[in-house]
Amino acid sequence: MHLSSPWVRAFTRKLMSKFLKPAAFRTTSLESVDLQDQENQLPDTQLGIGLTTKSTLIRLHEAVYTEYALKKLPLNDPLLPHAEFVDFRQRQNSHVDDVLYFVQRYTFFLLRTQGNRTGFRMSSCSTKC
Repeated sequence: MHLSSPWVRAFTRKLMSKFLKPAAFRTTSLESVDLQDQENQLPDTQLGIGLTTKSTLIRLHEAVYTEYALKKLPLNDPLLPHAEFVDFRQRQNSHVDDVLYFVQRYTFFLLRTQGNRTGFRMSSCSTKC
C-alpha cells in the first residue's frame, strides 16, 4: 500500500486540477482543500470536459428531466384522449363522444336558463380552465 501513495496523490492532484485553481491545492494538504469554495474553483470558461463527460452529463440531465415529467405529468389521465377536439385543427378527427365526455365531466360549466334549455358559461371556462 505504501508504494501506491505517490500514485494516489498524483491522481488526486490531477482530479483537482480539472476544476480547481492550482493555488488552491499547491500550498496545502490535499485533504484540507475546500472543494466547494467558489474562490478555489476555476471559472466555467476554463473547465475542460471531454466529449464522453459532456455526453454523460447530458444523458444524466435528460434522464432526470424525463423522470420528473413521468412523475408530474398526467400521462394516464382519461381526459387526454378526449381533449383533442379542443384543438381546432383536430376537430375533423374528433367524435361526439369526446364532447360528451367533457360535458359529463365538467357539468359545473353548464347552467339552466329560462325554459329549461341548457347553456354553457364561456366566461367561467376562461377563468377556471
